[in-house]
Amino acid sequence: MSTYYGCTPTRKGRALIAKLLSSHQLTLSRIMVGAGLPADDINPADLEDLVEPIAAGTSTIPTYDGDTVHMTVEYRSDLNGGLEAGFWLSEFGVFAIDPDEGEIMLYYGTLGNYPQWVSAYSDTGVD
Repeated sequence: MSTYYGCTPTRKGRALIAKLLSSHQLTLSRIMVGAGLPADDINPADLEDLVEPIAAGTSTIPTYDGDTVHMTVEYRSDLNGGLEAGFWLSEFGVFAIDPDEGEIMLYYGTLGNYPQWVSAYSDTGVD
C-alpha cells in the first residue's frame, strides 16, 4: 500500500518548468497510465517513469490562466487499438521534452489506495 495520493511535479519536471519560464515552450510528448504504486520510501517527485506502465493515454491541450495550467488527462479502453485486458489504473504520468535532456516525466499522479478499474475494450462501450 502507498501512503501517497495525489499529483506532484517531479524534480526534473520542476527544473523543466523553470527552464521554460526563462526562454522555451512546453512540448508534451505523451501521457501514460499504469497500475503501480511507489513504495512508501520513494518520494513521487523522484520518479522518472511510472512504477508499472500499462498504456498510452491522451490529454487536452494545456491552457494557461495566470500561474495555473489546466488540462484533462484521460485514458479510454478504445485508445491505440483497444485495451485487451482490464487493469487497475492507479498512476499516470505526463511526459514532456526537455531541450537539454530529451523526454522527461514532468508530472506524476497516483490514486494511492483508490485505484480505478478499467475494463478491456468491448464493442458494447468504452470505459
